[in-house]
Amino acid sequence: MAGKEIAPGALDTEVARLGDLMQRKGIDTSTWQESAGNKSLGHLATEILQGDAILENETTDEELRRVTHVVNLYVYAIVADQKLQLVEDKQVFVGGKERKRGMKFLSEKKAVTEPLDSACRRALQEEIHVEAATDIERLDEDIVEKDSPSFPGLVSKYIVYKARTTLAPEQYRAEGYTEIQSDKTTYFVWQPVLEETEA
Repeated sequence: MAGKEIAPGALDTEVARLGDLMQRKGIDTSTWQESAGNKSLGHLATEILQGDAILENETTDEELRRVTHVVNLYVYAIVADQKLQLVEDKQVFVGGKERKRGMKFLSEKKAVTEPLDSACRRALQEEIHVEAATDIERLDEDIVEKDSPSFPGLVSKYIVYKARTTLAPEQYRAEGYTEIQSDKTTYFVWQPVLEETEA
């Protein structure tokens, strides 16, 4: 999400604070580099300062956790009576590293106060450059804890909001979609979906 503006100097201060915190918590951040396909301390500091993430257990002996609210938006299209599902196939980083994904949804961070519908529409716009023209159906919520692939060694707690939408025929592109960012390009492709495996 386009978070709040960060005051001059605040990012450097937060990066230094997080570096000390990670050292205190025994988390090795030496691989937190874009060239390794990971995110940096600067990325984490930006998430926190913009309100996209918080850290739990900073001042206790318990395991440190990065907490984020996430939208998983399942995107479908109907083409010649065949139902297709959009899948995030892979990410290719500037340094050449490739990360296979296979995720059957668009995943986007959601601010705590942001309406679900707004976050879903933003995911469509930012990731595949599509304006949502149809209704977005809310599904369920889940809490997932796992080691973060972006910040190795830091447990991430995701509060996940699931939803789905079907694109209008004019929004469908058979070749799929790409999201180009400064550090990587993400590729989305269509796959036939079996009704019993649908989200």
